[in-house]
Order: sequence, then structure tokens, then C-alpha cells
Amino acid sequence: MMKCMIFVSVFVVWTMTSVLSVAGSSSRVLHELSLDMDGNGTPERAVLVFNNPEESSLNEPSRDIYGLGENGTVDLFIYMDAGTAPVDINKPPRFRKANIVDREYFNWVGRLASNGKQSLKIYASYAPGATATTDETLTIILRNGRLLVAGIDIYWEGGGRNGTCQYNFLTSKGYTAPGEFAEVKTPIKAKVKPIPLSEWSTATRPSVCDLP
Repeated sequence: MMKCMIFVSVFVVWTMTSVLSVAGSSSRVLHELSLDMDGNGTPERAVLVFNNPEESSLNEPSRDIYGLGENGTVDLFIYMDAGTAPVDINKPPRFRKANIVDREYFNWVGRLASNGKQSLKIYASYAPGATATTDETLTIILRNGRLLVAGIDIYWEGGGRNGTCQYNFLTSKGYTAPGEFAEVKTPIKAKVKPIPLSEWSTATRPSVCDLP
């Protein structure tokens, strides 16, 4: 069973109609969100760019979570001070993270979200709703001109067991907990600093939330 997720709807615009060429591949905007990541009063525009899209009911704009198909990949573009209007992804963004969804581990991606505190949340899942599944939510912030992974939230289920791990890299606080509802939480004692998004990958992420 997937964890419930609360998505902030402020400044959300969906764009699924245009298919265009980005970096030599067929790509389209999957989802956009405006949020003021640097706190200067003018929103940045975060965009999920879907590469090699397969037209499917699993990635229609009415969905909360999108299936990526066999060959689909997703990049994150961030346009600084772009406001709330849809952007042209033919124009280079200030920040780009290729393969923000690691296809070795995940095959679904959720809508972009924000907690209202200048942070961006990106949700990915493997086989959501199945008996063996993993959900991951990254919290991304902008500090001193760099995008950083500031937090991770993982839910896993499989082999008759399930559990949760949450860790905040800013505060070095987090917990692991067995079971669907995380009634018994074990604090994580390790201290890990925020990690540059450019260096982040599922395979090399810190071991604080490694699955058993």
C-alpha cells in the first residue's frame, strides 16, 4: 500500500500537449510547478521533462502519478525567476538534472510538489500498489546557488514486510520504522550533510535509508 502524499496545488500548471525535440530526443513537459526557491519574491519554474514518451492512459494529465513505459526517462529543469507561466523547454534552464528518476529502481513519477517553504518534492515509485514496491520522495532546496538534496522519505513493501525511513540532511535527524503506519520509530544516529543534486543517485545515496 502506498503512503499518502499531500501535494501543494499553488501555481501548478499541467502541459501535456506539446511534443518537441530536446537534446536530440522526443520530449514533452510532464508537469510544471512554480515556487520561490531563492526567496527573492519571484517564483522559479520547476519542470519534469518526459523523454521518449509513450502515449498511454498511464501518463494522462488527470493522473497524480505517471507511468514511464519501457523507455521513458525524466529530467528535472529549473528556470530561475520564470514566474508562473509555462516555459519553453527548448530554452536552456539554469539547472538540469538528467534522469531525476532512476529507471533501474523506479518506473513511475508523481507530480511535482512543494511544502510551501521554498523546497521542491519529487516522488518516484516502483510498481505502486503492488505487493513488492518502493516509494521515494526527495526534498530539494536551493542554497548558495546550488541545488541540494535536503531530505529523503522511503516506503518499502515486499516479502511480507514493509517499513518507512525518513531523514532530514539539514538537521541530521530521521527514523526508520517497520510496518505500514510507522508506530514504532527508531532514531537514525548517523549525521549526513545535504548532498548536491548533481551528485545524487539512488545507487550511491547515503546508507541511512538502505532497505533491509
